[in-house]
Amino acid sequence: MTSTGGVTASWLRPVPPEAAPRLTRAGHLGFADRRLAELVQGRPPGVTGSQWSTAGRAALDLVVCAADTRLPRFAVRFGPPAPDGSPARRAERLTDAVCAAVGLPLLRVESSTLGGGEHVRRFAAYVLDARAYAEGTDPDGGDAVGFRDIVGRLPDGRPGPVNDLGALARADAVEAYVAGRVPRRGGAGSRRGPGAACWSGCG
Repeated sequence: MTSTGGVTASWLRPVPPEAAPRLTRAGHLGFADRRLAELVQGRPPGVTGSQWSTAGRAALDLVVCAADTRLPRFAVRFGPPAPDGSPARRAERLTDAVCAAVGLPLLRVESSTLGGGEHVRRFAAYVLDARAYAEGTDPDGGDAVGFRDIVGRLPDGRPGPVNDLGALARADAVEAYVAGRVPRRGGAGSRRGPGAACWSGCG
């Protein structure tokens, strides 16, 4: 197959219309339990037949696609950590290589306790919400509010994230640091910030 455009447009194929999504969020659809071979239009260049055979069988817990085209945007896979040097680890490396070759980001979560459809869907929804948030903010322009922070009036009257239980303590620590009430290690020339400050009594 000859590439005539972007990697994603050339090598990824849309999820069939008869497939029902398990997730609908922020202009995207999530499809569960897809094989990598189902998403790719043939073996990409630089991948041997043996590598393609192994990676193509990889099961992806959720494939998130653009809602209008159903073309994959990224995939999610949960699973326990594979031991170094094991066949499972080798299969993971091959899967990562093929995903990179076709332009499909693969978000792999290694956990012995997390797994199942609900965990995967909640993780993908969080990623989509974070991407939508990032696209609407400009850190260089002064947008410094964290993702999912709810900015409002704190109990003492100061503005801050009202859904953060540590907001008051953190604001107090910053003010104490700025006012010079927090002892600092390293003498007067120390460049430590408020997060690295040491309260009196530290060893």
